[in-house]
Amino acid sequence: MDRKIAYWVATAAAFVAGAFAFFIAINLTVNQLRLKSADPLNSPALEALRGELRGEPRNESLKTEIRELDLLARKAYFSSLTFSNAGAWLLLGSLIITLSALKIAAGISKRGPRPGKYEQKDESLEFARQARESLLATLAIMAIVVLFVLLLSEKPVDFSSAETDEPLGRSEARTAELQERMHLNWPAFRGHNGVGVAHYTNVPVAWNGKTGENVLWKKPVPRRGFSSPIVWDKKLFLTCADEEAREVLCYDAVSGEMLWRREVGVVPGMPPELPDVSEDTTYAAATAATDGRFIFAIFGTGNIVCFDFEGEKQWVRHLVDVENIYGHASSLITYRDLLFVQFDDSTEGRVFALDTASGDTVWLARRELEPCWSSPIIADAERGPQLVVAGNPFLMAYDPASGEKLWEYECLGGEVASSPAFADGMVFSANEYAALTALKLAQPIKLAWEAFGELPDVSSPLATGERLFLATGYGTLGCYDSASGELLWNLEFDEGFYSSPILVGDRVYLMDREGVMHIFRNADEYEQIATCELGEAATSIPAIMDGRIYIRGVKSLFCIGE
Repeated sequence: MDRKIAYWVATAAAFVAGAFAFFIAINLTVNQLRLKSADPLNSPALEALRGELRGEPRNESLKTEIRELDLLARKAYFSSLTFSNAGAWLLLGSLIITLSALKIAAGISKRGPRPGKYEQKDESLEFARQARESLLATLAIMAIVVLFVLLLSEKPVDFSSAETDEPLGRSEARTAELQERMHLNWPAFRGHNGVGVAHYTNVPVAWNGKTGENVLWKKPVPRRGFSSPIVWDKKLFLTCADEEAREVLCYDAVSGEMLWRREVGVVPGMPPELPDVSEDTTYAAATAATDGRFIFAIFGTGNIVCFDFEGEKQWVRHLVDVENIYGHASSLITYRDLLFVQFDDSTEGRVFALDTASGDTVWLARRELEPCWSSPIIADAERGPQLVVAGNPFLMAYDPASGEKLWEYECLGGEVASSPAFADGMVFSANEYAALTALKLAQPIKLAWEAFGELPDVSSPLATGERLFLATGYGTLGCYDSASGELLWNLEFDEGFYSSPILVGDRVYLMDREGVMHIFRNADEYEQIATCELGEAATSIPAIMDGRIYIRGVKSLFCIGE
């Protein structure tokens, strides 16, 4: 081929590929800015319908309309993400073609020195060289702009799971069915919604771990941890960890047989060295959670993992680098198809909402708070569910679906480890060196009362409707009137409490740090029913199921039942 023709072919190819790259870059930038500025999953139309549903919670046709619109929004969002991924590869390919064609053109245009005293400058070649340099500079600037926009944007949620062969609405129906079954199980720290109220009441009031009385089975736990057991139907899940491995364990809840044991392993993005944790925290302080389909576990390394009920890993992420003097201890909780993670450390406060199927971030709320070890709860408020999280200095609530901050109230201080409590439209928070605060969930939020005195440092309060129970690490137990804040009674015990009180019918179960369970009436006066020894120290929350209590000690896992 003639050199001149080859040169112009290469130059034309470079300009065509460059123009295509410019077009793709512009579209990627616009698409990314659109996703960042207007979240299609929380459109005004959806928010308006959700607002109507809060006023008409039993309107089934409104629920169906919300589900269909939500599914369409998810599909649109998924299409935008697919375009972003494909566009990035097209941009890279176009840049490679452009640079290659320019290099070929430059090679063809090179000429050796001509004889003679003077050498005439070829103006057309000089113009072509300048054009090539201008094009390269433009493409480089566009690539930098696109990368800058992509890096500044939040990690998008991946709704690829919505692209399935399932008929419209089946996945939503399955989610709703599992949500209805939550209260029948023990799916998270302090049970359903994280508020410490058991569905079943037919559980023992007498056992002895030393003699074996009413101990149906006892199994050793292979590694350390202070996380509590969770149970769904006939499967029990537990986490344990040390410097060598972080693990999720699955037991048969009936027989105690270990069904499977899975290590998290090395997760891309995690630091080469493990963060420091205290002896009172360990790498497995946070309790796992389940939505009835998957098990989610987070560790003191900042890694979060999802397994199905058969032990197959679904996804794993290094969520954040842990900067915390004690280590991470905030437990997980789910609502519908979202998993919530509270991660308040020395760098900043964060609340993540992750897609349960993919692990991608649906929304992220950043908060300027001190380190915190509290766990979130779901408050079933009259106007709809609220994700309530404690921190220093604010108690806050978010819309679980959108991440919109609903309210905040400054009432906490110190090293906040105690989680909030909720009952009958009221939220309670308490922490040592702060106050016991009762808030009425109104618009705006309303302070009902405050009290000061002996407040918990680790244990979380229990709200039963009429009363509020508080236990401290140095052994005091107090009961307050929920409506007025009046202290009804206060007792001192020989051992302190890290575990939290649990309501089982008209009884309250509270385990001290030596593993002794104190069972007493939910009443205006202290009425002891029984004290039961586990036989080893314990700080976990018992899981209450049909006729059985599951308790993790420092070394063993116990099943209590008659």
